[in-house]
Amino acid sequence: MKYLLLSISLLIGFSCFADKKKSKSKTNVVKKTEESSSDGTMVTANTEMQTSDNYKNKLENTRIDAPLFAFKCSDIKNTTIDQDKFNDRNLVVMLYNPDCGHCMEVARKILEILPEHKDTRLLLMSGENTTPAIPEFMKTLGISEDSENITIALISKETTEAIFEYNGIPQVMVYGQERLLRKVYYKDIDILDFSKLLE
Repeated sequence: MKYLLLSISLLIGFSCFADKKKSKSKTNVVKKTEESSSDGTMVTANTEMQTSDNYKNKLENTRIDAPLFAFKCSDIKNTTIDQDKFNDRNLVVMLYNPDCGHCMEVARKILEILPEHKDTRLLLMSGENTTPAIPEFMKTLGISEDSENITIALISKETTEAIFEYNGIPQVMVYGQERLLRKVYYKDIDILDFSKLLE
């Protein structure tokens, strides 16, 4: 329940601009029927499942080997950044809430091994209305505004919808130097597995 509430607050909090236009959702209805067996162990049921263009885009953006998703947002210095800032290096994208203690612990794990991977950048993404909590988050973890390999960004609801899968926060996405997705973690990371992905 805690992760669900945090995930909902993460989505509601995102409110900066994105370069991606809102796509008009197209709803498809899929019906599935299960027929009862003679001994009554099966029950006939019809299930309706709604899918949309946004959902399809999200699946495309989070599949293994998917290219780095397009985005445009502001960092904590109010400088506009986009995906082109992160060329030719491994990239770890972490969707988080700075008020989330668990997110802080996962970020701490990543920061502890980051010095071992000089060619890796960390992009921390949260919603615009989380700005007041970010300085304390940075102070606790010892993150400097001038860090070369760590970027803290404020992202829009549209960007969130394009990549956040609602499987819990933080959501950590690891991209190789070729900017293709290698793995997605939800809620936590396996530090040994994670480190190997950055080699």
